Amino acid sequence: MAPEIIEDELLGRLIWEPRLEWWRGEVEILPGYRVSVSFRGEEAEVEEGIARARRTYEFIRGSEERLRRYAARGLLEIYNEEWNDGDALGEDEFIAEMSTESISFHSDGDAEVYYGEGGLFFGHTIVVSVGPNLEIMDADIAG
Repeated sequence: MAPEIIEDELLGRLIWEPRLEWWRGEVEILPGYRVSVSFRGEEAEVEEGIARARRTYEFIRGSEERLRRYAARGLLEIYNEEWNDGDALGEDEFIAEMSTESISFHSDGDAEVYYGEGGLFFGHTIVVSVGPNLEIMDADIAG
């Protein structure tokens, strides 16, 4: 049986949520700024999956600016052509609207970072995917 609570020195306390079938907690992504995290993995993969999530979290925390720039470069044209009200934004303005909301880790090392978008996409979330080899793979909008 999977543990109901995982205590991790980096990811903190993760509590099992049976209805959602994942562990959920909070981490400090930037000094003084906490976001929710979730971890999903098969029972047999928990220990190894948490180790991968820890490594991915360290990458995400150290690459926050890169992740935001990647999202801006991938989504800015779509925003300026289809979503704005006539006032085109530059990359830095786009990034300034983003706020980190949560991170979802998977036992294989994949993760998604979810960003609030300050109304750019009318409430749709910006999602940046990170692969198991710590590469930024995709940026999209969801919701």
